[in-house]
Amino acid sequence: MKYIVVACVFLSALYAQTTLDLLQKENAILKKEITKLKLRQQQTMDTLFELNLELKQLRRQKQTATQSKTAVIDVDAVFQNYQKRADVEQGIQADTQQNLKQIEAMEKNVQKLREEIAKMRYGLPERGQKEVELEEAVFQIEYNKKRVQYFFDKRTRNAITHLYNEICSEIARYAKENEIAQVTQLSYIDVKAESSEQIRAQIRSRQLLYWQQQSDITKVIIERMNKNYEKEKALMAAQMKKEQEKKEKEKAKEDK
Repeated sequence: MKYIVVACVFLSALYAQTTLDLLQKENAILKKEITKLKLRQQQTMDTLFELNLELKQLRRQKQTATQSKTAVIDVDAVFQNYQKRADVEQGIQADTQQNLKQIEAMEKNVQKLREEIAKMRYGLPERGQKEVELEEAVFQIEYNKKRVQYFFDKRTRNAITHLYNEICSEIARYAKENEIAQVTQLSYIDVKAESSEQIRAQIRSRQLLYWQQQSDITKVIIERMNKNYEKEKALMAAQMKKEQEKKEKEKAKEDK
């Protein structure tokens, strides 16, 4: 019996020692795993820190690149090749020519009146009356000429200003879309200038002396402007057609 008790105690002690050894081994393994996890965590943090630094650097580089990205444009070439400009000028010219034709008709009447007066004797009441009519007609012609010129100049100025603003707005849109910080106006030396002093003045006022061909956005802006104008004309035509159909329907109702 004594030996059995001793054996049980021994086995219990052995089991306890074995269990303790296992726990110590598991604890050691856990410590190693925790150490590895901490190391990985530190490595991850270091990697994230480096990536954050690289991201900030890339942002700075992008910002610097955007700030330094420039373009050049020949605004005069855009203006001359803008189809809307040609159509607007044609409309102004047509209205002006119509008014001038009316003045020409008045001038023909004045010429006839002069011929009639020339055939009359001096001192006749009819001649005096015709001379008054002639004076009034000449005054009306001069007034109409000045009026036509005034409205021609006014419409031309307004059209140029409006078209120029449209061009500038399109340049701004294109620059924002392509992250261009600055667009500079191209200027060329007019070798056909009448005097050497005019050429010197152009040289002195010229600010842009060199640019790369790929930085010239003149053709791109011309294409965009004309494309937008075609859409604008199509929209206006559709609207006019709709209004015309509406008027025809209203007229048809009235006829009934």
